[in-house]
Amino acid sequence: MNTIASISRSKYILSLLFLIVFIWGLLLQFYSDKTTAWNYLFNIGDGAVFILAGALPLIHGAKIKITGTPKTGIVVGALSLILYGVGLMVWAFYNFYYTNAIPFPSLADVFFIIYYPFVFWAIFIYLRMFLLTIKTSIYVESVVALTLLSLFVFSFLDLSYLADSSMLQTALTVFYPFASAFAISTALIIARVSGGRMSLASTFLFAGLVSRGMADFFFSFRTINGTYWNGDFSDILFALSAYLMGMAWLVIISQLIPQKPETN
Repeated sequence: MNTIASISRSKYILSLLFLIVFIWGLLLQFYSDKTTAWNYLFNIGDGAVFILAGALPLIHGAKIKITGTPKTGIVVGALSLILYGVGLMVWAFYNFYYTNAIPFPSLADVFFIIYYPFVFWAIFIYLRMFLLTIKTSIYVESVVALTLLSLFVFSFLDLSYLADSSMLQTALTVFYPFASAFAISTALIIARVSGGRMSLASTFLFAGLVSRGMADFFFSFRTINGTYWNGDFSDILFALSAYLMGMAWLVIISQLIPQKPETN
């Protein structure tokens, strides 16, 4: 009971931090100056949501001594969030120390890129752990969905400006939109395997991946068009994705708590 209560408190703490960052982001939408210290500080707040969303599952997973495959899934999923949060802190460092409003590409991208294989690995473990067999037809559907989503995403992006860009910037500009399509197609796998009746954890993961995909798309779209600014609605979506993913791992941990036999 104490463990459940502790996890519940962690959910409230994470929810409170996300609410603060969410309101902060909404207020920034109404300021005409998009290069204030508050805009740059938002990246730190955003990063704090990611780091807390990853740290809390790690702490609770260690307390209840989860082992084997479930432990691997939780650790990998939690680390993906922490790594992305560190990337946002590095981004903010460029904002303040180098007065670079949009440090792209930069060292921050190293952490952003590492996030993706970690989070998709964790999702795959979750699917195998809780949803049992994934039919071949679902893999085929996901590949089709990924192809169609990629075509849809790139149809909105004008990549002509990349002609004078470095190879690294070109690669990253292509990678992030593709990652958005991959995130949404992975969310569709969760929905399909769940048979339309998703558990609470699956619902959080599904929503987290969809918001993540939308965040990546809008960030790429606005960066390419030169309209992105720190704290815009794509950054709010990033914070939302971190919050939902963190809640998902906390729910999963609560489901893994050993049930004590009832005593008369």
